[in-house]
Amino acid sequence: MPKNNLLESYFETEVQNDLALIGYVETLAAQDGPVEIIGNAHTLKFNDNRYTVTSLFDEAAPPTTGTKTEFLFLLGQWRDFLRREIDEN
Repeated sequence: MPKNNLLESYFETEVQNDLALIGYVETLAAQDGPVEIIGNAHTLKFNDNRYTVTSLFDEAAPPTTGTKTEFLFLLGQWRDFLRREIDEN
């Protein structure tokens, strides 16, 4: 999978090290219908089986899109990374 800078930025600036937020995002992603989460620097939208991350400040940056399954997989990887960081400290 190619490097996805906007999605990486979303995890680093919006989710950061907040495991509770990860659970909240997973709950919202499981809902039927459109969902929108506006953060400090990005907007995350779920619609049907797709996600879109859009920068709130860089209008030239194209949005990142993909399947909910892909997003939730990557979010799970971020959670695992955070847990390892917590365990090491």
